[in-house]
Amino acid sequence: MFNRRSFLKIISGTAATSMVSPAMPSLVYAGSGMRTVIIGGGVAGIRTAARLQQFANSLDVTLIDPTMDLNTRKYTKINETLRYESAPVLSAAGIDVIAQKVVQVEPVSKRVQLANGASVEADVLVFAPGVDFKTTSFTRSLVHPLNEALVLRQLESMQKGGVVVVGIPRAPYQYPQGPYVQVSHMADYLRSHNRSAKILVLDHNVDSALAHVYRRQWKKGIGQRLVEWIGINEGYIHDIDFDSNTINTVGGYIRAAVIAVMPEQQAGTIARNAGLAVGTDWCQVDSQSFESVHYPDIYVLGDANDAAPNNKTAFTAMQQADDFVRIMVDKIA
Repeated sequence: MFNRRSFLKIISGTAATSMVSPAMPSLVYAGSGMRTVIIGGGVAGIRTAARLQQFANSLDVTLIDPTMDLNTRKYTKINETLRYESAPVLSAAGIDVIAQKVVQVEPVSKRVQLANGASVEADVLVFAPGVDFKTTSFTRSLVHPLNEALVLRQLESMQKGGVVVVGIPRAPYQYPQGPYVQVSHMADYLRSHNRSAKILVLDHNVDSALAHVYRRQWKKGIGQRLVEWIGINEGYIHDIDFDSNTINTVGGYIRAAVIAVMPEQQAGTIARNAGLAVGTDWCQVDSQSFESVHYPDIYVLGDANDAAPNNKTAFTAMQQADDFVRIMVDKIA
């Protein structure tokens, strides 16, 4: 039996860890429990796998994510002293980890097709794919404002007095305070290194309480000369010419030294392609159980669902994972 002592040995490196299970043409489950397959190795997916192993280890748990290789350092907190880290540790804990891309899901049969031709079948299917960015003709080459290292390099190389344009999409989106925090970081840097520069914030969330909080902070701590906030509507940006760093807007052309426009987001492609987001960007679920309203025994956890549209955070993803595990424990009790 895999107990707390075993986990502590794995975390401390004193126990041997198995490799990521190779994806075979057919998958044989070692146990006889309910087959629970989790698609997505982000916060929600790893948390769900770890908690199921901890509280419902009679289940056969499979976690599928193409990034879950030996170099993965994702983790989920189990308690104050215990963590799972990386695919080998999850695998050694009894979770079948498959480092493959999911190319198709048949939601009725719950059959998961992998990129290498193998397939996995589930009794319970959990989607935790996170988000994808919507792309248009001018968003494919944009610098994401949360790519702090890249933004910093561009701030360091910009001339004195340059303009930085930050675009914040219409909510909901992952990490809602993130763009505002990044603007504050940019402002702190420019205040010390390029005081004649300016940050122009184009925000699609005119009535956002979060935006108002940060606008007050910027005005009080930095000043409107350095950070100018403009509330905009859909279609405000017509086009972006990256050769000249020029933004064509409803209000005219803006010449920018740095362009960091965050595209709108939507549920991960694999969940949308499975028919879990009908007529909307987000997967529709029961807000209490996170079960899809379209297919039984399929659940969507984390940022991809519509259960907490304005609170797409890691904390919320972990809460949803824990709530889902409680539901599963009740099912098998």
